[in-house]
Amino acid sequence: HLCARIPPPHASAGSVINSRTESCMNSLSSLRPFLSSLFFVLVGMSVTSASPVDDVFGKDILPLLDKHCSSCHSGDSPEAKFDVTHFKSSDAVASNLASWQMLVSRIEQGDMPPAEVKERVAPESIEKLTQWTQTLRRSLAEKHRGDPGIVGVRRLNNAEYNNTVRDLTGVDIRPTKSFPIDPANAAGFDNSAESLTISPALAGKYIDAARFVADHMLLTPDGIQFAPFPVVTETDRDRYCVQRIVDFYSRQPIQLDRYLLACWKLQQSKSVELSRVATEMKLSAKYLGLLHEELFTREHPWGPLAELRSRWNKSLDSCHDDQEAAAICRELADDLMELREKLKPKVKLLRGPRELNQGSQSLVLWYNREVAKLRRTCRTDLFQGEIANDSPLLLRDRESLTDHRDEIQKAYQSFCELLPDAFFILERGRPFSNEEKSERKGRLLSAGFHSMTGYFRDDGPLMDLILAEPEKNQIDRLWREFELISLTPIRQYAGFIWFERAESGFIRASQFDFARAEDKSVTSEAMIQRFAQVYETKVRGESDDAQVIQAVSDYFVDINRQIRAVEQAAKDAEQVQLESLLKLAEQAYRQPLASHQRQGLLEFYAHARTLPGADHRTAMEDTLVSILVSPSYLFRWDLRTESSERVPLNDRELANRLSYFLWASKPDAKLEEMVASKSLSNDAVLLQQTKRMIDDPRCRSMLVEFVGNWLEVRRFDEHKGVDREQFPSYDDALQRSMADEPIEFLWDWLKRNGSLNELIEANHLIVNQPLATHYGIQAPNDTYHGPNDWFRVEGVHGSGRSGLLSMGAFLTQNSPGLRTSPVKRGYWVVRKLLGEKIPPPPPNVPELPNSEKSTGDLTLRQLLEKHREHPSCAACHQRFDSIGLLLEQYDPIGRVRSEDLGGRPVSAVAILPHGIESSGLDGLKQYILTTRFSDFRRHFCESLLAYALGRSLIVSDDLLVEEMMAKLDANQNRVQPLFQTILLSPQFRNKRGIEQ
Repeated sequence: HLCARIPPPHASAGSVINSRTESCMNSLSSLRPFLSSLFFVLVGMSVTSASPVDDVFGKDILPLLDKHCSSCHSGDSPEAKFDVTHFKSSDAVASNLASWQMLVSRIEQGDMPPAEVKERVAPESIEKLTQWTQTLRRSLAEKHRGDPGIVGVRRLNNAEYNNTVRDLTGVDIRPTKSFPIDPANAAGFDNSAESLTISPALAGKYIDAARFVADHMLLTPDGIQFAPFPVVTETDRDRYCVQRIVDFYSRQPIQLDRYLLACWKLQQSKSVELSRVATEMKLSAKYLGLLHEELFTREHPWGPLAELRSRWNKSLDSCHDDQEAAAICRELADDLMELREKLKPKVKLLRGPRELNQGSQSLVLWYNREVAKLRRTCRTDLFQGEIANDSPLLLRDRESLTDHRDEIQKAYQSFCELLPDAFFILERGRPFSNEEKSERKGRLLSAGFHSMTGYFRDDGPLMDLILAEPEKNQIDRLWREFELISLTPIRQYAGFIWFERAESGFIRASQFDFARAEDKSVTSEAMIQRFAQVYETKVRGESDDAQVIQAVSDYFVDINRQIRAVEQAAKDAEQVQLESLLKLAEQAYRQPLASHQRQGLLEFYAHARTLPGADHRTAMEDTLVSILVSPSYLFRWDLRTESSERVPLNDRELANRLSYFLWASKPDAKLEEMVASKSLSNDAVLLQQTKRMIDDPRCRSMLVEFVGNWLEVRRFDEHKGVDREQFPSYDDALQRSMADEPIEFLWDWLKRNGSLNELIEANHLIVNQPLATHYGIQAPNDTYHGPNDWFRVEGVHGSGRSGLLSMGAFLTQNSPGLRTSPVKRGYWVVRKLLGEKIPPPPPNVPELPNSEKSTGDLTLRQLLEKHREHPSCAACHQRFDSIGLLLEQYDPIGRVRSEDLGGRPVSAVAILPHGIESSGLDGLKQYILTTRFSDFRRHFCESLLAYALGRSLIVSDDLLVEEMMAKLDANQNRVQPLFQTILLSPQFRNKRGIEQ
């Protein structure tokens, strides 16, 4: 009955509603709810079938296809395998819109029909085709407004895997370095489920990568940490721990001349606080206070401090120039350090029984302890022999010896207490050998043993005079970690047993046979005590030197104590380390561990520890591998949904999506706090976190991925196209700098909320010294610090630089090596900056010469003109060759030039596609900013959106792109509003799955 009352399809929607609804509902009131729904569904079908889009398609579009396209693009073997007869209706077009859009683009550009076809498509027909396509897209976009699209569960791509490992471990070890390159989706990005599949071979590589990460793991008293290099051997772990301690010592402010200069600054301005001067000069306020008090508060009638005060009064009190004062302080410090070296007490090595090697650990360690105890002590034979005759200062004080010997000795002792002979020892040779000092270098923190593992801490003066409590705790922790990570006392004692047997005849008697270095039980307390008893008995029987006997006794007591302490620390740390690993698993999985996940990992660890040859370390490593190959780590489960309807992201899912967008890595602790408080879904909080994340250095990871794929320079640091013999200045440092330049430039731009105009016409650069030299630009004196420091240089237009177009990476990558390539450079500009879709070149196109020296009498420009005479080449080349010619002012490695490599003058003049003659970079900038700026802005918006959403764009995204363009209009083309628009959009804040 209802269907009979519905008018035929050609009736309008208005007539249906106005003439039929009321009578239908009155006659079927008892079925009103059901029939009402059914009615409007059918009305919707009627509206669709009667839409103007269909009418225009049948009236104008189909005839155009039949007339101009179907003769070639139909049948069993259509040209380019493209059959236009599939487009029978607007619904058919809508279901294959990407192909349709390509067809329209080719017709609009005049590429189709081919140039040899005489009958061209009339301009009015092209206009109708364009308008009809826009109308269709608009109607489809409105119908699906805000559709998040299908963003399926996917694996982490290589960069995300590397970055997540970096943020989990704190070290950038890049375990996917040997992985195949991730494929890109239709939008050109490799962060979508469209392209990120996983194969059995790739699964095997993930196991290798996880094992590689495990090779970097260290077990510490407080949990686990990771080294920047594999630490699979004892020497690897030694190297890591030693370097951290050496780095700590090397950072400490111990330069005497700097403290003297600080004292001068304090005297110059009595009102300035000592702590402020210490902070500004990066000195220890503790030591500066001691030195300042000794110099200006205490009286010193004799000794080096008296001489220092006298020279200070003569030269520094009246000095008002910083540089002059610094020079005087250096001279004073040099003299004091020279004197201090002469005041060191001498310590003689012990000599044990005849068969006991002088390099025995007990004797060497006694010597080290004695020397360390005397770091702040003055020798007692000051005024005897050579030392007195060699020092004018000592000779002066010698005149007062008769009446003031004790006071003078105390004065020298006070000086030595204030200025130790060393604050710490980094390198140590073997004290029992005849090595020259120059040959004792490189043995960092070594105890000075021969062919044995052993380290000795000697930093008492640093602890007493320089370090505050936090720094003391830090260096104490580093030494404790060293002992536990490397098990140094255990290895040292095993080395002692080996040395005494191999390098000495002292324990070759049968009573020592029970102790063998290769026997792991040799370090047990019972074995050490048994060996000590036998060893000490023999020493006492062969030596009456009490110091030797005491040194040997102390050695066994100390080494046993150290070994027991390390073993207990290792045992106590096992549960802490396992909990630390579970915490890492939670961060790796990017969600709290479920009870079954936690239990599963604990069971895995327990089982791994029972395997043959396994111990706590191997079980921890195996458990870490299981975490890093788990689907919970490898896959983005936050994207998962069973619903084909829109599902809002919860706070945790939003944190993951936000983090992998802005950092290409996992959420950090601050985002986890927002998740825990359920506040991240609040728009204001989300935007606040976005600003924080953009300012964070991890944002560079996003730019590496986004910019690298958008502008196709992601792997420029691996570029092999430059002939380095022709261009000797092009070295690895310059190539690396070129690769980093767009990232540094765009990160600065993004943090500043710069405008899109700057990407084309910026009058500044962000460069380091290699790039500044390459570009012929002077680095500002106030910003340059080192070859790898990046700094801003203003006013560069006069140097031929401006924004992206003149960056070395783009110009070099799009040059074949010994010549430039206007084709490649122009093609890059129109595709990557302006977003044009250009088909690949036809086969068998003749290649241009590889070198500008090989072009004969013709210039590269003239060769291109001949190339464009080929009908199949002209249509495309006229769209970008002229743009590339405007960049001919740059040589193959991006330097400004006036001649090519063949010695011919370079012309950067060309007639651009809009028919106006332009010249050089300025002409290209003008062309983009005036004629093509809308294309540039739209393509940037589309690219950023595709990257942010992790999928190719769909038709409903047109409306969001329009919103982004409107934001640019309203905000002087500033970039951060684009990020805000994306993050607040339904597309970003929702997800949906595939319709079942």
